[in-house]
Formats: sequence, structure tokens, C-alpha cells
Amino acid sequence: MIVQNSEARWCVNTSWPLTKPSLLENDSMATTILATCRPCVKCGAQDRNSNGECRECKRVRDAAYRSANASKIAAYQRDYYAKNRESLKTSAALHLEKNRDSVNKKERARYSKERHWRAINPERYKAWLAEYLLSTREKRRIYEHNRRARKHQAGGEISPGLTERLMVLQNGLCPCCRKPLGNDYHMDHIIPLALGGSNGDNNMQLLRSECNLSKSAKDPIDFMQSRGFLL
Repeated sequence: MIVQNSEARWCVNTSWPLTKPSLLENDSMATTILATCRPCVKCGAQDRNSNGECRECKRVRDAAYRSANASKIAAYQRDYYAKNRESLKTSAALHLEKNRDSVNKKERARYSKERHWRAINPERYKAWLAEYLLSTREKRRIYEHNRRARKHQAGGEISPGLTERLMVLQNGLCPCCRKPLGNDYHMDHIIPLALGGSNGDNNMQLLRSECNLSKSAKDPIDFMQSRGFLL
């Protein structure tokens, strides 16, 4: 939208003056400014950007793209983080150091708001938490294994989707007891990290919880022999 007075015309979107009509024809910057004051090509709103859309139409289009390309975006973000982990950590630490007071203030406000919501919606929170824990089960497992591996300075990193691939390779069975894995299973390093095993996908298996707890950090051959196998 353009507002006129006796001396100048102003584009509300940019707050830049368009002082003379002649400038609009000859000055490229002025022409660009005027273009932003044209209506949105989709809905007609007087809030158009350089792509011809208003902010709301762009928000809807971006949301649709993210939804349709969720896997592609997630893969790109994982790859970018893996390649730039140290620089991102350094940047985040510097930002926190420079803005500690404002960051803490925002975190306290967010926590207070979340605590209030949980207090007045206990059943909804309980249902959300159960769904969250179930949907992020593999992600949390992989994160914990990768964290432990870095602590032990072990090579390799578990890739997303490994649980599903191992389920197929193992036919849904525990390799130790040959019983169905069900939902109570652990992700295990075949050769334990403590014995020099890697954290790569090819050193991982799914075990029933009782088998994994029994195996602990034992050598896999010694463990299976103790159970009557590989004799």
C-alpha cells in the first residue's frame, strides 16, 4: 500500500519514500520498492515480497514444502550437522556466552509456560508423553549409543533406520535365544566398545533385553559358548 502526502509517497511495507514519480521510472531501487507495494499474486493482500507473495501465502507454501519433503530435509540436516558438528557447537557456545541473560530469560519463560500447561492438562500431557517416547524410541537409542561411542573414542556412527533394517535381517528374532524380539529389545554392540568394538552399523544387533543384560560387555564368542553354542 502507498500513502501519499504533499511532499512524498511512502510504501507502508518498506517505509521508504518514493519522492518523485519520475524516479520510479528511472531508478531501479525505486522500481523495486514500488513492486513490493503491488498486491499478492495469490490472495491480493497488500503485503507482497519480491516473489510476488504476501507473508501468509509464503508461510503456507513453505509449510507445504516442508511437509512434502520431510525426509529429504531431515537427511540434509543430518548430513550438514555431521559435516559441521564442531563449528556449530562452537557457534552455539559463543552465542550462549554473549547472550546468556536473554537466553536464560527465554528458557525460564518457556519452562514456566510448559509447566502451567502440564498442570491444567495432565491427561493430555500424559498421552503426549507416551506418544513422544514411543515415536522417538530409536532416535534416543541411537543418540545414546553414539554419545557412548564418542566417550570411548570408538569409530563409526549408527545411522538412522538401523533398527528396522536389523529387524528384517534378523527375521524379528533374537540371535542369542532365537525367540521373537517383540517390543522389549535392546540395541547391542556385537563386539563391546570396551573390547575395542566399533560403533558402526555392521557391529550392531538387536537382542532381547534379558539376553543383552546377560551378555553385558562379554566377548561374543565367550558369551555364546557359555550358553552352549559355538562349542
